[in-house]
Amino acid sequence: MPGEDVFVGREAALRQLVDELAAAAAGRGRMVTVSGEPGIGKTSLLRRFAELAGAPVLWGSCPEHVAAPPLWPWEQVLRALGARFPQRPVPAPVAELLEGATQQLVEGVNTAGAALRRFDAIVRHLIDASLAAPLVVLLDHLHRADPSSLRLLSHLVESVPASRLLVVVSYQPSEAAPLAETLAALARSGMTRIELGGLSLEDTRTLTGALLHEEISTWTAEGLWARTEGHPFFLRELVKLLTGERRLDQPHTAPVPVPVREVVLRRIARLPPAAAELLCVAAIAGRHFDIEVVAEAASVGIEAALEALDAAVAAGLIMEDQQRLGWFRFTHAFAAETLYETTGRLRRANLHRRIGAAAAGGSAHAGRAAEVARHGVHHPAGAAGTAEQDLHRKEVHQWNP
Repeated sequence: MPGEDVFVGREAALRQLVDELAAAAAGRGRMVTVSGEPGIGKTSLLRRFAELAGAPVLWGSCPEHVAAPPLWPWEQVLRALGARFPQRPVPAPVAELLEGATQQLVEGVNTAGAALRRFDAIVRHLIDASLAAPLVVLLDHLHRADPSSLRLLSHLVESVPASRLLVVVSYQPSEAAPLAETLAALARSGMTRIELGGLSLEDTRTLTGALLHEEISTWTAEGLWARTEGHPFFLRELVKLLTGERRLDQPHTAPVPVPVREVVLRRIARLPPAAAELLCVAAIAGRHFDIEVVAEAASVGIEAALEALDAAVAAGLIMEDQQRLGWFRFTHAFAAETLYETTGRLRRANLHRRIGAAAAGGSAHAGRAAEVARHGVHHPAGAAGTAEQDLHRKEVHQWNP
């Protein structure tokens, strides 16, 4: 699609990064973390900042689909430093790393001492280079980093404040468990946190217009935002789908785009089986669901259900409703829709009956009565529907807050 690489919005985040670079250039080195769910635009933000920085940018990235050698992102950073300052002497431990000597280090007899000496050499090399000119180190996808790379980052943290380094790392909170010690070390350094969410309605309109090279109406932008909540990856894929089918003004009628569905299903597949199965039932209940009703419909004890939900919450797929005790919601409607659409019609009809019956058998309040009516079970108070009704995508759209 034309204009796919366009960057829109994130003015506040860019201002923060520019301010942090100014502090580093003045001799007060800074650490910044950029976090957000997959596809939210972390890498795009870093690329845009690299274009605006006005200082040498040393980029390291942690690959997802291939196994990388120890210290791979730092090797990328150091190669970029060498390319930017080719006349600068390279310490022997750094040269060894650049020559691929990491395996020898791992298998050496004095591994801990050799690793520490190498870490010290790398840190001194970066700090000394920054004294000549402010440097930006960008480490993308830190949640995929190998343990040695994380230890080196923690080792560097102590020296950053007295340098002219700006170190920016990005990661996904849902995969941050291996980063616990590293993030604690960064927190002690007084790091700045940038958390990315969805784009605003106006930025959604701007991005869509840039993708299509034409203005779109506010009404269309509102429809696109309602479906995607400004998630850049979701938005781009939905716009592709709608323009291909020539119905951009009908975003509420489109199925979940295939690339989005694949990403959602991959995240679901990483959950424990009990959590994945419970979410399938929850998706039939709706984007917002009562866990007691879902647990009963799934024939699962409430304690086991809550334990399963903990895994889904940690994965960033659902969140707890802060207003209604015992209620949860899918983080994105597309996640609920994907699970709904990939469940067979007969099983959906059966689950609708079970959810309605579970809601009808619970405490009587407005939320439960609405749940009973929506899933087609006769409520003692008179709310009714047909148990065979197969709620389709239009119902899911009503789950958006």
